Amino acid sequence: MGLIYENEKPAKIYKYVSLADGQLIISNSTLKFTKPSDFNDPFDCDIRLLQFENIGKLDQHVYDDYDELKKRFPLVPLALFLEAYEPAINEKINSTRVCCFSANESVGNILMWSHYANKHKGICLQFDNNFEKKFIDLDEEEELSEGKVNYHFDGKLNYLGGNKKDGHAWVFVNKAKEWEYEQEYRFMIIKKKEIQRFDPLFLKNIYFGVNVTNEERIDFIELCKKNNYAHVKFYLGVKQGLSLEFTEI
Repeated sequence: MGLIYENEKPAKIYKYVSLADGQLIISNSTLKFTKPSDFNDPFDCDIRLLQFENIGKLDQHVYDDYDELKKRFPLVPLALFLEAYEPAINEKINSTRVCCFSANESVGNILMWSHYANKHKGICLQFDNNFEKKFIDLDEEEELSEGKVNYHFDGKLNYLGGNKKDGHAWVFVNKAKEWEYEQEYRFMIIKKKEIQRFDPLFLKNIYFGVNVTNEERIDFIELCKKNNYAHVKFYLGVKQGLSLEFTEI
């Protein structure tokens, strides 16, 4: 599907992880796409964000899906197809895997470090979102969707009467306003491996949390040099007053 909504693609995206997870990412040049049921928000990617009511006017995408089904089963009636539509969409949601980033360019965001980078003992990976071929094993035009999360968790969308892209966005890039500080950006795949290889050039900078030790930092930089990341720049987090600042090493 590609980009869900145009003009919502940040140039830089960030991933906050523990030092151990960062070592795995660097050692294998892989990122994990997680099933939504494992998210820390139980309402994330929930089928109950959608409703499936036939109010007399179905969207064209529903008829298109029906036409595709009739190529295999010519005699299936529309009413039976509509009964099975919600379970089919739910199965699609359950088979989707998501890789989460932040589009917040304020790398000193204390909450992101606290919640996702092991209480400032981890790292932040900065990726170039304009890099053309990010994931090596995916056809990014057809197999990879991406989009910026919106925070307007206010009711349901009728999937049968609305645009298919809107329905996709409502489920996969829509969260409660309490999560807005994350400024999340997502990549999504369906029925693909959870662990996906990426091109090392996709990664540009690495930021170390203020609680990473000197020895841990030296070992991590050496690991990067051994695994095709000689181009990456490194930044050290330090406390400046009541905020975090990062200086290049």
